[in-house]
Amino acid sequence: MTPSYICRSRREEIRRQRIESEQRRRDELRDGYRRLKDALPVSNQKSSKVSLLDRATTHIKYLEMTQQQLQTRLQQAENETARLRQCVHLSSDHALFMQLTSFLRVNEALMLGTAEQRHAAAAAAVAAVQQQSSF
Repeated sequence: MTPSYICRSRREEIRRQRIESEQRRRDELRDGYRRLKDALPVSNQKSSKVSLLDRATTHIKYLEMTQQQLQTRLQQAENETARLRQCVHLSSDHALFMQLTSFLRVNEALMLGTAEQRHAAAAAAVAAVQQQSSF
């Protein structure tokens, strides 16, 4: 083998590697565009690479806007849930308050009744003592 043959052979090998590398790069780009096209909503529009990128940009902006709207609605729903929970809590507090008030009224009546009974018993005892001392 002559040095010129080795040199030419080496150059051809490098050229072949560059061509294969460029082919892989193009295949990866084609595959990337195909995956992007598959990820987008179906369109009857001819999909040149530029129009595909435009559609992708538009769709991303649409998704971002939709996400923002959904986050706003979620926050509103969470706020409403918190407000309703507070109302239920206050309502149950009110119901508990009413039950306690009723209990206190009954307890007060019982206590007053007991005091009146004690007073009546004490008055009866005093009257009995007074009757015994008058004899």
